[in-house]
Amino acid sequence: MSRLDWKRSRWSAEVETQQIGDGLRGYQPAFGDQVTYWRFDLSSSRRHPVYDEAIEEGRRFTGPFEVPVLDVIHSMGGDELHEGGFYTNDSLRVTCGFRQISRTGLTHTDLRTSTYLRDRIAYDGRLFRVLEMKIQGQLQRSDVVVEINATQLKLDEIPNDPLFAVYADGP
Repeated sequence: MSRLDWKRSRWSAEVETQQIGDGLRGYQPAFGDQVTYWRFDLSSSRRHPVYDEAIEEGRRFTGPFEVPVLDVIHSMGGDELHEGGFYTNDSLRVTCGFRQISRTGLTHTDLRTSTYLRDRIAYDGRLFRVLEMKIQGQLQRSDVVVEINATQLKLDEIPNDPLFAVYADGP
């Protein structure tokens, strides 16, 4: 534990952040789970300038990355009445160590600028679109724990991306 006064000790915030990361890495295999993660690649994607739909070869993603996570909560969506009838939508909440998710190429800057909003996560045979990421644990501005919230892509939204055709049939 770091000292709370002005004196420096051998335990710095950097050392403690390392130890927390090691502890999370030790927890994950015993009690955690894993998700499959794809990063959206804007530079090589082809999309409609107005409707943001894939054209020609479609949107491009890097991955897949198997990301070890601490906790996954998959909530089955309830029926919601819309113009076209009933509509259900599952949600996903993933808690993981920042070091684990940063192996996909995600950086601190990505969190600040929200470049993750077109990323995809696969879990339990379903495909999800990332809605938000929140830092849940931080030690002297070093991110330790990240929460990812995502919503399920419906079957009619998936055919625009050939990479995810395996999820177009549903679970």
